[in-house]
Amino acid sequence: MRLIPTAYLASYFLSTLGNSIAAIALPLIVLLTTGSALGAGTVAAATALPAVVAGLLMGVVIDRINRRTSSVVTDLVSAAAMAALPIVDAITGLTIGWFVLFGILGSIGDVPGITAREALLPAIVRHGAMSAERLIGLREMLGSVAFLIGPALAGLLVTLLDGSTVLWVTAGTSFLAAMVTLA
Repeated sequence: MRLIPTAYLASYFLSTLGNSIAAIALPLIVLLTTGSALGAGTVAAATALPAVVAGLLMGVVIDRINRRTSSVVTDLVSAAAMAALPIVDAITGLTIGWFVLFGILGSIGDVPGITAREALLPAIVRHGAMSAERLIGLREMLGSVAFLIGPALAGLLVTLLDGSTVLWVTAGTSFLAAMVTLA
């Protein structure tokens, strides 16, 4: 397999894995940090709505600027939002407000990032010497694996590591996805 499709698939997998870990880990960390089930639910709900709105509005932006750049920027936004939480935790301690703020900022990058990666597909097929059917099949398989192992990995990480450390892992997967796409 050539480098371009491999990088595309790796970036897709890393970004999807980070998103699926964060979707489970963030409410669990809120619950562990604050002891509030209502707070965990609030964070989960607060991060879902902006992702939908961003997905609707950002499609036009992605079409007007470079799709590769869009993919990199959205992954970097997600990485920065998740990395901000452990930094705030070290400085002032985390409250539900911090979780909601950075959860919303992180979710703003998720759906547009997926859209940008979808829009990259024709260029990857054109330059990657791989049929669209095979590339889509591999991408969907990797996405399914990421969605399958992400929640389990989130539970394992929350059990084994401090909540802030788990957030570094999710930030790291998004950052790596951005760097692979950039490369």
